[in-house]
Formats: sequence, structure tokens, C-alpha cells
Amino acid sequence: MTPTDRALAREVVAANASPGFLAEAQHLGFAVIESKQLASLGFAVARLEAPATTDVQSSIASLQARFPDVAIDVNHVYAPQGSFTLAMTDFPKQAIHWPSVAGACKVSEKIGMIDGPVDSDSGGLTGTDIHIRDFSNQLSSPLADSHHGTAIATLLAGHSAASLLPGTPLYAANIFRQDAVGAPVATAVGFIEALNWMGQQGVTVVNVSLAGPPNNLMRQAVRRALDHGMQIVAAVGNDELDGVERYPAAYPDVIGVTAVDERRAVLPEANRGTYVSFAAPGVDIWVPEGGVSAAGDQAAISGDYFTGTSFATTYVTATLAIVQRDVKRLRDTAEDLGAPGRDRIYGWGLVQAGPACLMTIGQK
Repeated sequence: MTPTDRALAREVVAANASPGFLAEAQHLGFAVIESKQLASLGFAVARLEAPATTDVQSSIASLQARFPDVAIDVNHVYAPQGSFTLAMTDFPKQAIHWPSVAGACKVSEKIGMIDGPVDSDSGGLTGTDIHIRDFSNQLSSPLADSHHGTAIATLLAGHSAASLLPGTPLYAANIFRQDAVGAPVATAVGFIEALNWMGQQGVTVVNVSLAGPPNNLMRQAVRRALDHGMQIVAAVGNDELDGVERYPAAYPDVIGVTAVDERRAVLPEANRGTYVSFAAPGVDIWVPEGGVSAAGDQAAISGDYFTGTSFATTYVTATLAIVQRDVKRLRDTAEDLGAPGRDRIYGWGLVQAGPACLMTIGQK
């Protein structure tokens, strides 16, 4: 783990435990916190408290030696990859050539997001068909602030001038609560349970805002979801790391997204590496709090500006939905930035919704 990586104190998690696993774990001094089936992903997850007489990594090694086929890890903690800014700019839809006519690109995919709490009463979400579930109960602290999750939901499927897919149903899973200083944090188990719920709801494209260390259970859950046809779009993270992979964006076949500003310059804090798939607007993103009136006028001018790779993911998620999860089409239409071809900073380049939408229409 990097020096900033965290995990729940003395908690160990295991997936696909073989018969006798829990009994043996208790014999070794572990206490069972909970055990549950995640039907959509096809495996069970057990949360254990490591014995107080040994350090957690030694406890995991003892269990792993007895059960080499069981995925065992600590319950890592993850953070959302966005922040609030004050600059004045309105460029994202123009940068990716998002169709100016609402509904120009038809969407048949089910869209989901794994993020923080969403305030469905926010003006930008008025009238949105949004389904909300909470999977943050591994933590006993208060829920995280809803500002981040509400902004992501508004960009994806709200009814504001900034919204990309108004009228599209949205499945929103909260996995974030507050840590000791009030910062939003989520656990690996919370993410896995949210992903399982997405599968149960038939969600096919999932927008993920968190980034953090690798986790054996998360890796298995992501692989199961991808094998069942789900596409996962994840922020590469804002840790200023070069060559240090952040997850789930760095897992094979997950679409890792970095952020650029209106000049197509990469966000300085954005992580770099071979796992970057695409770039999208993610600096000074204006998200209005008001909705749109029947006449198409903006109903309110209040709102906030946001920055981070989290917000860039929404543009890739929406574009992937309009091309029916065809990643090759995204590559073919992306605006190449940086070194020719795929590179460690911009991936395949700046995603372009206009050409992708036209190609989709041309095939109907």
C-alpha cells in the first residue's frame, strides 16, 4: 500500500470461502462480524475481526496458508476523486461535442453510479427516475455529505442544462460515510455490495468515483461483473501518482478516466499510468442546482463548480451508453491528445460524443 492507503482497523474480508473456513477462522481467534451471499456476483463475503494477539497481515497469512483458494484481504478504505472549485467556465459539452438537442442519442443501457449520498430533492434532479440504495453500514459514522453524489447524479441523468442523459433512469448506490475528520470514505465491502446490487437491477454501465489500493475481493467482484456484460467506468484518481496503479480503474477491462480542462490540459493532480483509458472534461465543471422549465429555460442559476477525475467519468459513462457499450467505437472517435496513440497521461484521448452518436444513428 502507498503511505496514504487505509483500511478498517483489524478487519479482514474473505470471498468464496470453502466449507469449514469460518470454523477454522474462529479456531484461529477470528471473530465473525457478518457473512452474506452476493447472488449477482456469484459469491459470498465474510467480514472477520482479526485476533488481538497478532498483527492483521500475519493473521491473513495464517488463513491464506490454510485456504489458498479463498480471496482474503483487509477491508480497504477508498475516497471519492473530486473537489469543489470556484473558476468560471462552461466548456464540457462543447469539448466532447455532446449533441445540443436533448434526446438526439437514444439510450437503451441501464446506468448506475457508485458514489456518495444523493439528494433526490435537489432541483437538478427534479423529475429524475432515480433509484437509491445505501451500502455504507460497515462504518458507524454519519453519512458523507451529499454534495458530490448529487452533482454526479445531476450530470448523468438530471434535468439541468449540464445534464447529459435527462430522462434516463439512474441507479445510485451510496457507499460513503465520514471518517474521524469528516472526510468521505468507503470500504471495499461496500463497493462490492453496491456492484452486486447493480447486477441485480440489470445495470449495464456503472460510473465509479472512488480510487485506492488493490483489493483481492474487489478484483474478483469486478471480474465477475465484467464477465456478465457490465461495463465499469472509474476515476483514475487525484493523488499525483505516476505509475502507481489505483483501483478499480486499473483492473483489466475497467475504463479508467482522467480529467482535462478547457484547454485540454490534464488535471495536474490526476494519476498517470498505463491504466488510463480516456480523458474527459473534469476541471471547473458547473453543475446547476436548479432544473429546466417546460420552456427549456434554466430554472435557477445557483450551483457549484467541481474538479476531479470523478466528474470526468460522467462524460465517458454517458458516451459509452449511447454507443451501447462499444469501447472500440470510443477509441475510434476519441480526439488524440499527447503522444500519438494511447499514452500514460490521456489514454486514447478526449472522448467524443458527437461522432459516436452519429455512428450509432447510422446503424439504426
